[in-house]
Amino acid sequence: MTPASPHTPVGAEGNLVLGGWSPLGMAAPSMKERQACWGARDEYWKCLDENTEDASQCKKLRSSFESSCPQQWVRHTRMRFSPLLKCIELTG
Repeated sequence: MTPASPHTPVGAEGNLVLGGWSPLGMAAPSMKERQACWGARDEYWKCLDENTEDASQCKKLRSSFESSCPQQWVRHTRMRFSPLLKCIELTG
């Protein structure tokens, strides 16, 4: 495993921790972590629904979603909803 920088959050097992989730551990997120991810995802999508004309209003919620969820889940969401996200990213 590559040593972490002094600014990298590291969990008890020595794994990199992002938003409470350890991507190097590769274990499934706990129920609490899944609920945090889903909540962040839902808030982000709600914001996008409410701000169809100005998706830049949702940048903080997007960051929260991306930091709260496993990157595989974030990528899946992007692929599944890519036409909508591409439109939003071009305008926001």
